[in-house]
Amino acid sequence: ILTWHNVKSTISNGRSGLALQTKNGYRAVSIPVSSVSSVSGLIKPNNFVDIIGTFHFPEAKGDASLDTVTMTILQRVKVLACGTDLGYVNQTNSLQQAQRSYSSVTLELTPKEAEMIVFASQKGSLTLVLRSYDDPNFTNNVQSVDWSFLQKHIQEYNAEREKTLNKTGNR
Repeated sequence: ILTWHNVKSTISNGRSGLALQTKNGYRAVSIPVSSVSSVSGLIKPNNFVDIIGTFHFPEAKGDASLDTVTMTILQRVKVLACGTDLGYVNQTNSLQQAQRSYSSVTLELTPKEAEMIVFASQKGSLTLVLRSYDDPNFTNNVQSVDWSFLQKHIQEYNAEREKTLNKTGNR
């Protein structure tokens, strides 16, 4: 049965979609991602991620060569959308949506964070690190990793990891 509701045009009042999902005082900002930088495309709307950036900086020695540095920029950022997927449950298209890939992720950021992430995305590469829903913690002593740091700490980090795995029985 076809009714007038099925055929009439309606004009949106603008209060739907992503703007409706974005909290007051925050901004929706999309960044480009690849399959690798989005955890093989497994990041979904309403997940929380950390944003890690890799950049080329002039070395501290003062010469003209560049040093690659990787650092955590922001922690526990809410994902609003992956491509055009806003996370709405639609049972008829659930399989189709699960197989669809995306090339951008939209994040919920403060205006200052938005400026920083837009700048960082233009100057280097960003990688999203998926967090557990149950992990509200922030790491206070984030590090900047360069070649020197990696060489100094790789053995220490592997020993620390082995100790943790032995303690938890996840070996």
